[in-house]
Amino acid sequence: MKSRYPFLTTLVVLIILFGSFAGSGSYAWIYLHADQYPTPADLANRLAGAQRIEYISQWCLAIGFIGLALLIIVDKCLRKDR
Repeated sequence: MKSRYPFLTTLVVLIILFGSFAGSGSYAWIYLHADQYPTPADLANRLAGAQRIEYISQWCLAIGFIGLALLIIVDKCLRKDR
């Protein structure tokens, strides 16, 4: 079955993927490079930045799943061949 909304579907999937990997990926990047920060304050600043990225990624994940649900509902309602 061919998608009727290829741009919206791609956008929603990319938002979900960003929400899934951005938060945990930022923490993983910091912990992999934790020995390169000279002071504990630098590490704390990086972790605070990772918390902000995780907060944004959680919002993106929620918006992506809501968008996916709405896209499915709209597709089902507008489909002519029931």
